[in-house]
Amino acid sequence: MEKPDDARLHFNAGTAAFQVNDLGEAVKQLNSALVTQDLHLQERAYYNLGNTEYRLGAEAQAPDKKQADWEQSIANYESALKLDAKDEDAKFNLELVKKKLEEFQKQQQQQSKDDQKDQKDQKDQKDQKDQSKQKDQSKEDKQKDQNKSDQQKPQPDQNQENKKPNEDQAQKKPDPPKEENKQAESKKGNESKENNPGKPEDQEDNPRRQ
Repeated sequence: MEKPDDARLHFNAGTAAFQVNDLGEAVKQLNSALVTQDLHLQERAYYNLGNTEYRLGAEAQAPDKKQADWEQSIANYESALKLDAKDEDAKFNLELVKKKLEEFQKQQQQQSKDDQKDQKDQKDQKDQKDQSKQKDQSKEDKQKDQNKSDQQKPQPDQNQENKKPNEDQAQKKPDPPKEENKQAESKKGNESKENNPGKPEDQEDNPRRQ
């Protein structure tokens, strides 16, 4: 165990380092000052460690480090009060850091909720955009199919005009042959019915479907 004089030297060195904001060196020296049987010196070392850890947390950028430093600061103040319950400065600083840590934790929770909300909003917006895009694509595909179907449909007026002469031709009765003489008519009467084309109304006059 170090001599009381050595512990006092570490305490003085740690306090000096704290004053020039060399916080890492201050923590190292003050921890060394705790190795002593002088309870009053130990209490002062714990108190100064509490101050040092609080400042480290205040300067920390990372949330996890800030919280860890402030929690260690609280532990050091509590250790100081165990050795000297009447240390009003330790009591005041302990309550101060506890309040700071509580506010910080609430802030982190709120920030986490806000981040989750932002992520949800971004996801909802993305889903809406995707749905809108799908609807537009479906509408475009449907329009393309409609245009393609329209192109494949026959033009009724044009087809009707093309078919009309044929229909008229099919429905038109053939002119009766001219009678040159009775002999020709008699000869025609003897011809077989198989050679007779039949009446026009017997023939199909409806146009075929395209």
